[in-house]
Amino acid sequence: IKSASPQVFSAGADLKERMTMTLDEAEAFVALLRQTMQRVSELPMPVVAAISGVAVAGGLELALAADFRVANQSTVLGLVE
Repeated sequence: IKSASPQVFSAGADLKERMTMTLDEAEAFVALLRQTMQRVSELPMPVVAAISGVAVAGGLELALAADFRVANQSTVLGLVE
């Protein structure tokens, strides 16, 4: 798993977008994210997260779902919740 941007691996969900969702929509969205992370962690082949730049919140969770993580010296990791 690699970002197309060298500055940001993934910053997670767009919280401004989530604020426009109804409670049911937000719950469905979070459930889909959990399913996606679970599926990544259960893939039959090794998954490598190549982290460059910022990986925070759901972006870091995605990297943690991988079997292996590699990062460069400019990488910033964080769980902000």
